[in-house]
Amino acid sequence: MQNNEIYFSDESFSSEHEPGLDIAVSRTLLEETSRKKYPVILRAYKGTKQIAFGPSDARNAGYSSAVSFVKKKNFSAVNRLTGGHAVTFHPGTLVFGWMFHDLQARSRMHYYFDYVSNFFRSVINDFGLNCFIGEIEGEYCSGKYSLNLDHKIKIAGIAQRIVNNAVYIGGFIAVDNSNLIKEMLIPIYKELEIKWNPQTTGALNDYNNSINFRSLMSKISEKIHENYNVHKLYINSGILQDSKKNQAKYVT
Repeated sequence: MQNNEIYFSDESFSSEHEPGLDIAVSRTLLEETSRKKYPVILRAYKGTKQIAFGPSDARNAGYSSAVSFVKKKNFSAVNRLTGGHAVTFHPGTLVFGWMFHDLQARSRMHYYFDYVSNFFRSVINDFGLNCFIGEIEGEYCSGKYSLNLDHKIKIAGIAQRIVNNAVYIGGFIAVDNSNLIKEMLIPIYKELEIKWNPQTTGALNDYNNSINFRSLMSKISEKIHENYNVHKLYINSGILQDSKKNQAKYVT
C-alpha cells in the first residue's frame, strides 16, 4: 500500500451530551468512501465514557439490565457500527475506524482485517512490546484479529462492517486504566451471560508506563506517513449535520 492516498482525522465528537455521534460520523464517512469521494480514511481519536454494544447483545435477554447498569455508572450506552460484543471506551482508549474503497470489498474482507491488525501490531511493537494477532482463550469480545501482549493479555479489539464498494475495519486500543474496562465489563457480561476471564484484560500502560495516548498517536502518525501520502480529513458541518440525522440509531 505504499504511496496510496489517505485522509486522516484525529477529531472526536462524542460526549456525555452527544453519545454515539462518532459512530454516526464514521457511518457517514463510510458511505462517502463507498462512493469513492475518499479512497482511504483513517480516524483515530480518544474515547469517551461509552459502552458499545454489538447487535447480538441487543437481542440478549440481559440487555436491558446491562444498559441500566451502564447508565448508573454515568457511561453512555451506544450501538456498534460493527459486530462483536460489548466493549468499554473511555479516555484511556484509542478508538479507530479505517475505511477503504474497494469494488471487491466483500471478497477481500480478510485482507483488510489482516492489513489493519498488522499495522497496529507494528505500531505497538515499536514501543518494545511483544504484540501478537489472535484470540486469547477467555478474552472479552473475542475475535481472530484481536491484539494481545505475550499471548496473555488482550489490548485491542478489531471488527468489520461491509457495505457496497467499501469496507470498514474499526476497533480500539486500551492505552491505560485497564481496571475501568474490567469494572464495567464484569457486571455487563454477567447480565449478558457471556463467559470470559477478566484476567486476560489489560492495557499498554500496564506493560510500559511511558506509553500514553499522545505517544501512541504519534507512533500511528509516523507509521501512516511512512506508508501513505497523508491528507488531513476535515469533518465539516455538512458531514456533522448528515451524521446527526442518524445519530439516534446508535444510542440506546
